Amino acid sequence: MLYLIKSLKVVKKMDKDRQKAKERVKALPLKEKIKHYWGYYKFYVIGVLLVAIAVGTTVYQKITEPKPDLEVLVFADETMAEEMKAPIKETIEKFAFEKNEELFAEVILTEIPFHDASRYEELQGSCAKLMAELSLGQRKIYILDQTVFDYVVKDVPATEIWDENYSFALGENAKKALGLKEDKTYYYLTQILYGEKDKDKEDNAIKFEYMAKVYEGLHDIR
Repeated sequence: MLYLIKSLKVVKKMDKDRQKAKERVKALPLKEKIKHYWGYYKFYVIGVLLVAIAVGTTVYQKITEPKPDLEVLVFADETMAEEMKAPIKETIEKFAFEKNEELFAEVILTEIPFHDASRYEELQGSCAKLMAELSLGQRKIYILDQTVFDYVVKDVPATEIWDENYSFALGENAKKALGLKEDKTYYYLTQILYGEKDKDKEDNAIKFEYMAKVYEGLHDIR
């Protein structure tokens, strides 16, 4: 009980000291007030400014960074090294953009680990990602290995999410050009070329032209 009384007295004294300090600051000239507050709060102000600059820089970079003219999504039942992107990107750009260096493609690699039962949640998440991408209706190129194609796409009616007329199994030369394993089967897949809602959109029409050129190029060398 004695300890509690002493603690209350200390708190009251601190409150009185704070009130006196506030009154002293109020009585200071404006210049001295600014100096006082800056000395007391400068680290908080600097911290807030640094966070604001970091957030602003990130947002600016996201807004201003160039968007790919074509996206290529690769899904396979294996771990894919980042080095795999280079030949895929180079070949797709060669066919799609015909050496126009102002245009570029982005390659995204995703593993769907059917071979590892212990990674069930990751497998389900990757399958869901593929189906979500297909369902969005955006114009993208997909490359799927045999396992992913059979499990995710094969039994889905083509008229719902992909165009079988522009989809085919890659031949030996096409796989070699893309840097894919020659002993595996891969499918080149595109989405429905024109839906009722977006058939007149210029962006989709341009992407269709790119995708058609890639289809023709890979189909011819297979």
